[in-house]
Amino acid sequence: MLACLTAGLSIGCGNGLHEVTGVVLVDGKPAASGVQVLFLPEGNARVATGSVAADGSFVMQTDQKTGVMPGDYIVTLVNSTESIPRPGTPVDESTGSAPRDFFTYSAAVQKLLDRPPTGAGWIPKSYADMQQSPLRVKVPQDGTPLTFEVPANTGDN
Repeated sequence: MLACLTAGLSIGCGNGLHEVTGVVLVDGKPAASGVQVLFLPEGNARVATGSVAADGSFVMQTDQKTGVMPGDYIVTLVNSTESIPRPGTPVDESTGSAPRDFFTYSAAVQKLLDRPPTGAGWIPKSYADMQQSPLRVKVPQDGTPLTFEVPANTGDN
């Protein structure tokens, strides 16, 4: 499996964070909006997160601030759950109970993440597992946007 990675980072605004931007491609096409990009530190840094936009691009954040702490990271990609209809019933204010359709929604999300659909646009589950993901990045780099290119889920990868 080929995972292309070029590094794109620049120094943040005096907070020790380095700006990290990039794009996620699945079989050469932009990943679905809502795919989650996670940088899991291999040292003492903090976890950084990003959400893929409709054009496949992402901007990483640490503690809700743009940028990433210096260090080595394992990169995971989690499929978007935006295609699953959100619960329409609000929380019962008198009891604080979750609405019944929330449990249906939650089960559908878990099923999608545990067994991603196969075919165009779906990222193999292995990329969401820090033990299996082949993607790595070192922060800081030279300011070039990152590109993570992964194959579509075939059920065998």
